[in-house]
Amino acid sequence: MEAMLKTGLGLLKPPPPTFVTHRRSSTLDLAFTTPGIRYEYRMRTGTWGSDHFPLLLTPTSRRPQEDKTYAVVSWPGFRAHSKQIPLGQSFLDHVASCARKATTMVRVPASSPVADLRLLNLRANLRRQDRIALNSYLAAYWTDYRRIDAACRRHARCQRRQSWPGVCSSIQRTSNSGKAWRFLRVLVYSTITRSPILAIAISRPTSVEDLTQLMVDQFTPPGGPVSSPPAGPPALPSTSTPAATWLLVQVTAQCYAAITAHELQAVLDRPRRQTAPGADGISDQMLRKLDTTERARLLESLNTISGMATLPEDWLTAVVAPILKPRKSSGLPSSCRPVSLTSAACKTMEAITLYRLTLIARVTNFLPEQLTAFRRGRCTADSIADLVSTLEDARHDEDAVMLVLLDVKAAFDTLPHSVIHETLSRLGVTGPLLAFVTAFIPPGPHLPGSCWWATKLPTARRSWGTTRLSAEPLPI
Repeated sequence: MEAMLKTGLGLLKPPPPTFVTHRRSSTLDLAFTTPGIRYEYRMRTGTWGSDHFPLLLTPTSRRPQEDKTYAVVSWPGFRAHSKQIPLGQSFLDHVASCARKATTMVRVPASSPVADLRLLNLRANLRRQDRIALNSYLAAYWTDYRRIDAACRRHARCQRRQSWPGVCSSIQRTSNSGKAWRFLRVLVYSTITRSPILAIAISRPTSVEDLTQLMVDQFTPPGGPVSSPPAGPPALPSTSTPAATWLLVQVTAQCYAAITAHELQAVLDRPRRQTAPGADGISDQMLRKLDTTERARLLESLNTISGMATLPEDWLTAVVAPILKPRKSSGLPSSCRPVSLTSAACKTMEAITLYRLTLIARVTNFLPEQLTAFRRGRCTADSIADLVSTLEDARHDEDAVMLVLLDVKAAFDTLPHSVIHETLSRLGVTGPLLAFVTAFIPPGPHLPGSCWWATKLPTARRSWGTTRLSAEPLPI
């Protein structure tokens, strides 16, 4: 002690006993600092597998650390809340309220990596067993503690093998050649701005209303004049033949049939990643976590909504989160691309409707054989194969071949609603199926890209729903 004090080091506040044995405890760990540096210490509650309580030193004057906010949902608690019968509210609102009750907001440092759930559970059990062993002083509890500590160390060792050195060794394999380019792209790209809206607001001093109007004009520009719909495939044949009569009966049955449990199960079981919730607060994972009884109530709610002339307001509302494009200036609105977060229940209904429309188009031979996009069992390779075979045939016959490639700008955004309704009429779509499409995409002379402004900003209403600009980053 005297030798340390002679060197000019100062002793921090003497800590409580840090050395632990089965029967006694004493203070053996001390901390010394220079006079110009101020530190604070706190003793760790657990021993971390040692016979000492670690002392954690932190400087008193440091830069405030940025935090990330995560929403952690307890799915057992979510299922327990969802089993209660809702009173005075719809089932979808009940699902959203159950998710809010089972959600816990957690703040962690931005520099900390994503934690492994199994490792966190092992560490929690280790701390629990550590407290039991310290309070009891029995050898059996210390044996259980060492057993859990060994399991925790084994799992941590496996995680270290999968860390950066393990990834670097796996890049050398021929089967993972694409992984090297993905890592190189991540390393070369610059840091992504987490809040593009705030970056634009800082670069050009403006009010919230003007900034919102600027982003709305960027994402949903006013549309131009609408041309008449082009001539498309002919309508379904008349009922002059038995085959045509049977075809029309099958199409009508698909339009008026209620949603079945098999269709709902097929949509919910799709291998999709976790998605962010829309305006109603419901995500795809919440619908997949429902039990059999709750799925039956969800099916009943979807069938009730499908027979209505109007859709819920949350289904027509999209939360737009601007994402900064790679290698673009963060101060320009054109450098952001919008990502729309819509209702998960509405997307489930859209998937079922799309399946039925695809089935009707397939049985009626409505789509041309050369069309390969947006068709099950077809892909870009089919178009490339057709092109290659055409070129080879022309080369064999010594004919000249001309290839014309057209890229239509904003093809989906500039499609008039009248073209969609005219196509559905030719397909013979009627009943609730047509009512859902009409409620989601109302007929009219306007374009989907056109919009009119609401009186209350920053909310801007599109022609088919509401768009709310969000300055918060998307959860990752």
